[in-house]
Amino acid sequence: VDDAVGVVKMVTIVLLPKARAPGTPSAVFLGAGYDTEAEKLAEYGAAKAYVAEDAELDAYVTAPKAELLAKLVAEHAPAAVLVPATAEGKEVGARLAIKTGSGVLTDAVDVSADLIAEQSIFGGST
Repeated sequence: VDDAVGVVKMVTIVLLPKARAPGTPSAVFLGAGYDTEAEKLAEYGAAKAYVAEDAELDAYVTAPKAELLAKLVAEHAPAAVLVPATAEGKEVGARLAIKTGSGVLTDAVDVSADLIAEQSIFGGST
């Protein structure tokens, strides 16, 4: 879940419905604020939420976030992990890929049930 001081950002609201294609979406809420945002996450498709309310996770620190996600991936073996295409999301995704020995696709705009990602490509002359 991408949030700003405990308030879910729009990118999360867009990602949750897309996560339904490959399986049942779960949200990972890191830091404070889950209690006020739980209903919103459920409304947009999170069937389950994993919450880690550690002050260290509220700061812009990617390593602990990637470590926590890697542990959840090892325990629950999700079909895919969707992270926002923000600077922080890309770094967390890259670190997660290394920790789990998997790949990473950035800037995908959609994902299908069989895990085929769609990317938006702009063409033309410059």
